[in-house]
Amino acid sequence: MEWEVLHLKVITQKKYFKYTELVDDFTRVRVINNNKIGVSLYHKGALSIENQLEQAILNLEKGDYTESHFQGPAEHYGDSNPIKKENFLERVILNYSIKTSNGLSMNNKAVINTIEKDQRENLFLLNSITFEDDSFLEYSWIISPHALSKIYYNEWLNLLIQQPADTHIPNNLVIRDRAHNLKVDLEGTKKSPIIFIKDGKIINRIRTIQSNKSKERLTGHSGLYSHFLTDFSVEPNTKTRLSTSKYLVVSDTYKVEKNIWSVTFTDRHNNQLTKFFKGNFKNILSHSVWLNSQGKGVFPWESPWLFVPEPKGTFREFL
Repeated sequence: MEWEVLHLKVITQKKYFKYTELVDDFTRVRVINNNKIGVSLYHKGALSIENQLEQAILNLEKGDYTESHFQGPAEHYGDSNPIKKENFLERVILNYSIKTSNGLSMNNKAVINTIEKDQRENLFLLNSITFEDDSFLEYSWIISPHALSKIYYNEWLNLLIQQPADTHIPNNLVIRDRAHNLKVDLEGTKKSPIIFIKDGKIINRIRTIQSNKSKERLTGHSGLYSHFLTDFSVEPNTKTRLSTSKYLVVSDTYKVEKNIWSVTFTDRHNNQLTKFFKGNFKNILSHSVWLNSQGKGVFPWESPWLFVPEPKGTFREFL
């Protein structure tokens, strides 16, 4: 039987009117035997290491993957991501140590900048047209990296974990992790640059100790429970310069239900207006071009801006 003890301190820095810093401490104990894993995850100090080890062994025998206990709001965390799902994040600092029965003993620190804003966004907004009635499908759209990440990130991430039957793999794109942020994941696996998707084909899937049934090389993407990505770089094969001055900027999107989207536009005066459209964003990539300007979306997304010449070919106004 193998064992592993992880101590993780997460320092979250954010700024909204005033600067705040939040600190969370976790201790995770895992035992591995015959391809089964038992886990005990608590806030640090809530339970002794010995008691967590006993609990992890019990979970292993019961066939349960994890027994977790949070003294704070656990809903802020995904089922694997040690970075909280909050707005206005600017920086996250991870301090962690890992010790295993195989002799691994390491301490590591990672500083991850999550802020999205850059000067290119302001340039696009300054040159955009102001809102006019019934003009939202008559003009071209420029979709920001933030809005793109809200549309595509979870869907494309699922391709790398398990491929849903109805999910389209994007063509003419390379999607990779450049290993910029986290050098060693939360299982102690050293990260290196890796290509996930290229020209419509999955080149590599995410492999952690928990998910790696085929015993292939681990990819360095383990979080508290399962996967954890700190870089998701979307790189088109071809990009172009913006060739029109008549366009609207899509700054945010939200999927209301199947094929119904709320789309938020921002103009040069920083006015915002949300409209509802019926259509499928999966189809829009084949009728769009990627621009030279790069930007960050919702962490860990990074991509160019997307130019949609004729959105009315894909969408119609719903409300």
